[in-house]
Amino acid sequence: VVIIEGEAGIGKSRLVEELQRQAQVMNVTTFLGAGDAIEKNTSYHAWRAIFWSLFGLDHLSESELLTVSRLSAAQQSHVLARLANTVSGLERLTPLLNAVLPLDLPDNKLTTQMSGEVRADNTRDLLLGLLQAQAGREPLLLILEDAHWLDSVSWALARLAYRDVSPLLLVLVTRPLHDPIPSEYTYLHQMPESRYIPLTNLPPKETLQLVCQRLGVKALPEAVSSLLLDKAEGHPFFSEELAHALRDAGLLEIRDGVCRLNPVASDLNSLDFPNTIESVITSRIDRLEPQQQLTLKVASVIGRVFAFQTLKAIHPIEKDRPYLPTYLDSLEQLDLTPLEAPEPELSYIFKHIITRLLH
Repeated sequence: VVIIEGEAGIGKSRLVEELQRQAQVMNVTTFLGAGDAIEKNTSYHAWRAIFWSLFGLDHLSESELLTVSRLSAAQQSHVLARLANTVSGLERLTPLLNAVLPLDLPDNKLTTQMSGEVRADNTRDLLLGLLQAQAGREPLLLILEDAHWLDSVSWALARLAYRDVSPLLLVLVTRPLHDPIPSEYTYLHQMPESRYIPLTNLPPKETLQLVCQRLGVKALPEAVSSLLLDKAEGHPFFSEELAHALRDAGLLEIRDGVCRLNPVASDLNSLDFPNTIESVITSRIDRLEPQQQLTLKVASVIGRVFAFQTLKAIHPIEKDRPYLPTYLDSLEQLDLTPLEAPEPELSYIFKHIITRLLH
């Protein structure tokens, strides 16, 4: 077990991206799931994307997955055939997959008799059987991001997967947890072979290097460096957003890789500038055009990753739909919703979950 812990925006997801890149180079099978603030009371929500991928249904993006109410007949047949060939003896529990995938399968004679704890136990046995069948073919990497939003059932499955599935590397990515701390987290944290990686703020030199990299410049004006170090105190995402906010407000001028302070902003300390990540992001969003703000709001309903076609289909202002590519290009340039995947599976991602939740 590897536990990556840190405050929002400290770099957890960036570290996970590097882990996934290394796993891909080593041909290690990787499945990624994530908790969600909106779905924190939905059983197995964090595992839904994992089993979606395990059954080879990745032709739909994660954002489209979240809008699926029921799989097509062909997709159902695919899942059932894969189950029959993967977990011998557990086919009779097939209707229990409804707990994690939108199969909408009717109960059979056996599962009809199951309720309460008996049904829950059998559902976990089925899901663990699927994970073990996968791990039995090749080493398995399971990543659960935003674990601070996991529901109790998802926590229970994480603990059982650690105990029963092998070979497995289980990675939990979370903000610091507060009372009541899930017993499963305590159990996993205390295992002798667990690795705990707390992420903290960057040193001043690395903070400024990061901001320069994001702005595409070699150096920052001394007044800007001082402001960033004073307000963000080495917090990576806060530092980035402050720099972007200065740029968006016209206080920073960037040309040919050179960053200059606008003469009207000679004394940055006299400006009434936001003091929290949330307020900085809000100030940036407030500067957007109304159509861009609405695009962000609609996208936030879909999920952190959102497909262009899904956004276009549900956008409430029909006359604005042809202009969505232009709005999204602007939001991408502002680093609010970077490109996640190009055509033909065009999709975007909120730079940080905080940006999405503010909507």
